[in-house]
Amino acid sequence: EVLKSCDYIIELGPEGGDKGGEIIAKGIPEQLKDNPNSRTGGYLI
Repeated sequence: EVLKSCDYIIELGPEGGDKGGEIIAKGIPEQLKDNPNSRTGGYLI
């Protein structure tokens, strides 16, 4: 519910530490929902 109410989301990843830090998805919740690179998007139903 919190992420659905955000104006804009920047998703970092794909992992943590040395394997992270890249912007893998960004946009409004509706854009992340349809982005195949986003791990968060699938939860924004």
